[in-house]
Formats: sequence, C-alpha cells, structure tokens
Amino acid sequence: MASADAEEPQKLLISYGSMRLLQCSVTSSRVADRGLLGVGRFRAYRQCAELVGVWNMKWSIWIVGTLMIIPCSRSEAQGFFEGTGVDGGFASGLGGGLGALGAHKAVERALKAKSQAQIQAASNQAGVLSQVVARKKQTGSTVEILTAMKDLADFREKEFGAGDKEAGDVMLQAGILAKKESRRGDAETYLRRALSNCGRRKGSGCEESLPILSELIDTLVKLDKLKDAASFSKLAFAIEQKASPNNPQLQQKRLDVAELCIKCGDYAGAEPLLKNAMEVEQTSPGSERLPVITASYKTVLQQLGKAGDTPAPQASADDNEQSE
Repeated sequence: MASADAEEPQKLLISYGSMRLLQCSVTSSRVADRGLLGVGRFRAYRQCAELVGVWNMKWSIWIVGTLMIIPCSRSEAQGFFEGTGVDGGFASGLGGGLGALGAHKAVERALKAKSQAQIQAASNQAGVLSQVVARKKQTGSTVEILTAMKDLADFREKEFGAGDKEAGDVMLQAGILAKKESRRGDAETYLRRALSNCGRRKGSGCEESLPILSELIDTLVKLDKLKDAASFSKLAFAIEQKASPNNPQLQQKRLDVAELCIKCGDYAGAEPLLKNAMEVEQTSPGSERLPVITASYKTVLQQLGKAGDTPAPQASADDNEQSE
C-alpha cells in the first residue's frame, strides 16, 4: 500500500540553475513536467516517480534528485534538495556532493580532450610558475608573492579545471599571507576563491572547507562585513555539528555564531541557535550560562515580534533541592 506521503500531491519548488524554476506536483504515479526540462530528464522523472510511488516523499526526492544532477552543476543539485524542503544538512551534503561529482566528471572530460603532449606542456609550465612563487617568497615583496601565486592558480584552473586542488591550496595560502600582512581586501578575494574551488571539488558543506571558512570569517569580521561573516559562520557550525555532534565545544561555537547574528541584525538566524543553546544548558544542573542565554533569547524574540513566546528558564536540580 502506498504511504500517505506518496498518495498526497506535493508541491516542490526546484531551483534549476540560477534563472530557471520548475514547479511540479509529485504523486504516486507521475511527475507533471512544466516544460522547462528536456524530454530526457522528464522521462527520467516520470519513470522514477512510477517506481517509487510506494516510498515516502524524502526517498522519492533523493532518487529524482539523483537523476536530475547527471550531469549538472553543484548549485543545481544542492538547489533542488533545498528547494524541496529537505533539511539543510541533507541538502548540502547530498546535493553538493553529487553536484561536485558532476563537476569532477566535467574536468575529466576536459582533460581527456587534451593530448598527452598538451597535458605534459601544461604541467611543465605549472612547474615553472611554482618555481617563480618559491623565488618570490625568498626575495620578493608581499605584492610580488601574491601576484605570482595568483598567476599560478589562474594557470592551473585554466588548464586543469576550476576544481584543481593545487590551485585551491595556493589561493588559501595567498589568503592567509594577505591576511597576515593586513591586506584584508585581497585576503577576502583569495579566501572566497579557495572556498569556491573546494566546493567544486568536494561539494558545498564539506569538512575540508572548515580551515578556509575559519580564515574567511575572521577576515570578514575585521572588514566589518558582519552579515557575510554570520552567514559563513552558520555554514561552518552546521558542518562541524554534522561531523562531530558530541563535540563539547559545539555549545560555545553555537553561542558565538548567535552573537554574531545578533550584531548584524540577523535575529531570525540567532533564534534557533539560542533556543538550542538553552535546551543544552537545561540538561546541566546549576548552569550559570542559562539565565544569560535566556535573556539573549528574550531580546531576540522581542526583535522578531515574538515576545509572548519567551520561555521561562527551567529550574535546575540544585534549585529544586533548595526549594524543598
């Protein structure tokens, strides 16, 4: 028997690239195409829907989404999952990962199109540019070093693909150097590029992006770009929480992200973080941070026009014993 999820029509808003949107109703028997996808993909959607009619909606989305991203960009894949309302970690991890797979295959095809002689020539030139970087690090100025590193990354991405790992590593090193020398505008540019490179290789939301995000967030804070810093901080926290859900440092990181959200006026972003932080503290008898977190949560709710939803702090075990 089909499940309730499969029987009830579901409205799915699918992000297809940055300019095209497809709205379709998923039932237990068919997918209604709105004509924005090619015939081949429409047939894949229809066949998939017929096969998974007895499954729940989440797995239907997974299978249909998998078919959709062959081939497609990372943003197309992740956008599909996020657009369908699947939770953020699932959307980021699965959609981004599958999208990165598609990007990797595109790089493979580009390399296959080159002759062995062309590949060898490109490798030799990349080696020459690496030597230039090494020499500049010994005798050149910061500007000369950064220029040489950018030239190397530009060349590698042009010849070996936008997701070339060595190009991404060079951009991360350039960003760290620029940040150290207080060239924060340059640091932001290089670090954003390193993050984009990592996303192409591993997918959005990968653990490998955490060191890049850390440097980028710190740079953005120093540039007073707090909204961008808060956005990337929420992403970094989501990655860390998924990778190490029992990490005792998560609570402090959660509070740090919430504080950054409040500073930039992102009260909607701070609300769930503070709510979760309160729930965590309520499990610790005698928590000294609970009243402070509760007060912050109350302020956030007032800013959102939800003052009536403010919860009272739960009494700890020590408080209950004293009252008795």
